[in-house]
Amino acid sequence: YTDGDVQMARDTFDRLMALPTWPTEWASHMIFMAHADWLQTGDTNWLESHYAALKTKLNLENMGADGLIVSSKAKIKHGDLVDWPPGERDGYVFTPVNTVVNAFHLRALAYMAEMARALHQDADAVHYAALESSARVAFQEKLFDTVRGLYRDGEGTDHCSLHANLFPLAFDLVPIEHRAYLAHWLGNRGMVCSVYPAQYLLEGLFESDQPAEAIALITAPTDRS
Repeated sequence: YTDGDVQMARDTFDRLMALPTWPTEWASHMIFMAHADWLQTGDTNWLESHYAALKTKLNLENMGADGLIVSSKAKIKHGDLVDWPPGERDGYVFTPVNTVVNAFHLRALAYMAEMARALHQDADAVHYAALESSARVAFQEKLFDTVRGLYRDGEGTDHCSLHANLFPLAFDLVPIEHRAYLAHWLGNRGMVCSVYPAQYLLEGLFESDQPAEAIALITAPTDRS
């Protein structure tokens, strides 16, 4: 945001690729970072040199028949993050098919398809776009509560946390007809999350034409602002 020299960011990226951290979702963030570098610099040479390594961050080995990621007991216990520390999770109920993990999965697939097209990796682009399309259908069918107009924390629970809804909103997964209600619900819940997902919460509200809700959260006269 403040410096045209991207080398520090790229060095950080390379270090994280070599020495990855543990959360499931933060593997997806490597794809997000590469996508951001490409958008801001237009440098396809750098992107191409990292493309093969980025493919390993897609978590496809844990994908079920419907395209959604299925977490093992070990992943649920020590992998799937949602938020940190645990007290910031708004009572999130962890299940094998986790809404937050799969929101990241869908976003990562969409970004990989874009980058593959930019690199003329046409077969990959078609493959990733097809995976994203089928998984998006399953995501909506299995995780969205049509009665409440909200996403559940995962398959097999009726709990609807802030996190299960803020990430789908920020990642443009919410159908247009439900977006305004879901964004308004998030704004009314307040910032019941840590600083980590707060950026996504605010981005989702602004991008969903809810600037008043976002500004109210930013300027709240509490320690959550």
